[in-house]
Amino acid sequence: MTLLALAMAFLVYTGWVRYGHVLLFAFLYGALNAMDQPVRQSFTVELAGKERYPGAIALNSFGFNTSRLVGPAVAGFLIAFYGVGAAYLANALSFLPILWVLSRLPKGEGNGVVQGRWWTEALEGIRFVLGHPVVRRVVGLILFATLLGMNFQTLVPAYARLVLGLSATGYGFLLSSVGVGAILAALIMAFTGRPRPWRLVLGLFALALAHLGLALKLPGLVPFFLAVGGFGMISVLINANTLVQLSVPDRLRGRVMAVYSLVMLGTGPLGAYLTGFLFEALGGRRAALVLGLALLAVGVFQLLRPWPRDASPQA
Repeated sequence: MTLLALAMAFLVYTGWVRYGHVLLFAFLYGALNAMDQPVRQSFTVELAGKERYPGAIALNSFGFNTSRLVGPAVAGFLIAFYGVGAAYLANALSFLPILWVLSRLPKGEGNGVVQGRWWTEALEGIRFVLGHPVVRRVVGLILFATLLGMNFQTLVPAYARLVLGLSATGYGFLLSSVGVGAILAALIMAFTGRPRPWRLVLGLFALALAHLGLALKLPGLVPFFLAVGGFGMISVLINANTLVQLSVPDRLRGRVMAVYSLVMLGTGPLGAYLTGFLFEALGGRRAALVLGLALLAVGVFQLLRPWPRDASPQA
């Protein structure tokens, strides 16, 4: 990821960057993320211990979303005063501290070492996801939430430019609003105990409210609705991740989290395309209305359908 960001900075500074380069960068970054996410989420349990995992994942999300709050504002400033290349260069440098931290982590115990052929091991993880009532329900919810409601990287710049007519600095401020809501949700989850299915549904309704709010002609309240969206996004992700992690045996953790990450990350690009298509076809506010109504329908369905008895980790 560091090398990719450096390469993009080089292409921007030399003036050689083209649309195809951006597509290639996004493809490679997504492929690297697909490898990084399951490992990162799996060894969080090993580092913190299962009994401390709900708080650990919330605090991890707090750190992640603090950077989401500061990062867009810094990027907007860099783009406005020094150009896009400076933002990519800063992105490359931001990976250096985490590389140092990763080099200092203790060696894992290897509880999930693959014993058979890789495809049989992968299929075992898929079978677990499809066969476990809680994990199957959570992964299905994540699919729709990511497809319809977590496309802020596409939604916010399109809305800022096409509806509000803002510059890069204004876009950074709006995206920071998402980070404010996300940080608030992470703090609440860190100090309020174990996850609950109703928090998942509440987060889904918050995402719906955020999109429905953007459909209104209330430009002064756009940062508030984006903060509600950030709150809903992290509420869904933290509770979904923790429910899955507490439901899976240690030896299958990496494989199950790979399936979880595949659904979460794989539907992201499809959701981004859907959001962009709706913005182009319907306009910003109507597109937000359609997405908000779809999220509302998913939330009502989840609310009316009973959860399995073992959906609560304390049950």
